[in-house]
Amino acid sequence: MIIPNFFVDGATGVGKTTFINLLKQHLSYISVITEEVENFTNVQNTGNILERYFSNPPRWALSTNIYITLTHVKSLEITNKSNNKNLTAIIMDRSIYSDYYIHAKMEYRQNQMDLLEYTIYKEFFDYIEKNTIRPTGFIYLKASPELVLQRVHERNRTEERNLQLQYQKIQAFLYDQLFIEKKDIPENIARIPVLILDATKNFKDDIEIQKNYINQVKNFIELCIKNQKLYSST
Repeated sequence: MIIPNFFVDGATGVGKTTFINLLKQHLSYISVITEEVENFTNVQNTGNILERYFSNPPRWALSTNIYITLTHVKSLEITNKSNNKNLTAIIMDRSIYSDYYIHAKMEYRQNQMDLLEYTIYKEFFDYIEKNTIRPTGFIYLKASPELVLQRVHERNRTEERNLQLQYQKIQAFLYDQLFIEKKDIPENIARIPVLILDATKNFKDDIEIQKNYINQVKNFIELCIKNQKLYSST
């Protein structure tokens, strides 16, 4: 049985993992998949792909993007193969769609991947996308580039120490294109519902905001699953 899957997406540092863990505490019928940074800082005991990427993006952009996308696909497949019949939905930190439409595109535009590398990644992505589980819905955490960069500095990861405001501004522009304007994406992806949440609000500590956002996500999941069943039965 394929379990409906939802993806929490947003700029680096916006609070995706914090938000997913909040949902995990309050929605017992979901399974969450967080993006464990250790998967990338110690790749099978061979090295830190994130550190290499941030220190030399043109050299490591293609390798990093391929590995991150592969990790996302494997995590989703493993969870879907579980025998937990009580699961209503899977909620995952970041999707393969932001891997391509945000990060790969951004790196190509900034000359961190050349045309050959970008073409290789796009062919890889297209194959993965055609053979993986289609999202039931997206949850987009939207915040200003300035606030997101501040949060990046506060969490103080060594690999992210050189991130600049311009990097966050480009991410914000591309995320809005993908999830709000739905520009330059295939029609079947544009039709996937998106819940947009204001991530400038303190969902980490404010109880009332937490309740509000949890209810929004709960209602969004229920509506998406209902519509998915109606669509599949017609």
